[in-house]
Amino acid sequence: MKKSTVAKWIIASVAVTAVAAFVAGVAFELRAIRKLTVDIDNDEEPQADDLLEEEVAPEVAEEVAEEVVEEA
Repeated sequence: MKKSTVAKWIIASVAVTAVAAFVAGVAFELRAIRKLTVDIDNDEEPQADDLLEEEVAPEVAEEVAEEVVEEA
């Protein structure tokens, strides 16, 4: 083989490797971004009613309700 042919093959193989690495990197980043957005979208924020039910015992809620009625 001639030196020019060998040089063309080396340049072509380096170019193909660079393109493959670039495509793999872009695919990896897109996958990571999709994972982040999916995780964020699936998280539901708790509603105020849910927080009250979890943090306040029913007896305390009844006492507060009785106090409000007595004041009115």
